[in-house]
Amino acid sequence: VSEIQNKQRIKIDLGIDYSHIASRQDLLALPWIGINFSTGQIVEVQAYYDFFYRFTRRATTVYGSGDLSLWTKIRFVEEKGSRPALGLRFGVKLPNAKDEVGLGTDQTNFYAAGLIGKTWGKLDNHLNLGIAIYDSPFRVREQKDLFTLAFSSAYNVSPKLQAVFDFYSQQGADPRFSLNKLTLGSRIVHKKWVWEMAMKKGINSINKGFQGEQSLDWGVVLSASRYFDLK
Repeated sequence: VSEIQNKQRIKIDLGIDYSHIASRQDLLALPWIGINFSTGQIVEVQAYYDFFYRFTRRATTVYGSGDLSLWTKIRFVEEKGSRPALGLRFGVKLPNAKDEVGLGTDQTNFYAAGLIGKTWGKLDNHLNLGIAIYDSPFRVREQKDLFTLAFSSAYNVSPKLQAVFDFYSQQGADPRFSLNKLTLGSRIVHKKWVWEMAMKKGINSINKGFQGEQSLDWGVVLSASRYFDLK
């Protein structure tokens, strides 16, 4: 939430996201595209899309559209002194990826989370607490309600280099929808460019019966971003 800037600008993200999932398959998002539009002091609108390739040891490669997700981030309180920044982020994942070829679930998911951001010295810290509502891919007219937690901390090694730690967890009554993911990486900032590289690891990963990060074993993410000022 503290990343919302007091000016209008657009950030374009382009990246690669590779996941080795617990069912001994590999899922590659290439390209992974993000668009972030900051309207000013309060609101940021985000959109993310990827194109998937799924590789298996015994089958042919399957590829096709991934899911489109749309988000809105609102800052209610700006960080000042000992007071943290406070905000809200909510969004929806649309069912563009096809379930019949193992690239998606054909279901719509909704997310909402409260945001807290605070800087301590060289550490930029962010805590998100919220909910996720999934349409179940296993049974018609059934939904799964999940609690979500995300914590990230970026250590400013220098004005241009950050070391990044990120933990994400979603938990519910059905273990097939639970996920614990740890990500470690680095971020380089130069003028209006940002380059990121990270390793991600699923914790206690198992094959949950469908593809994607719910069954994540480990993975790698590479991305480049560019800011464009509108005023």
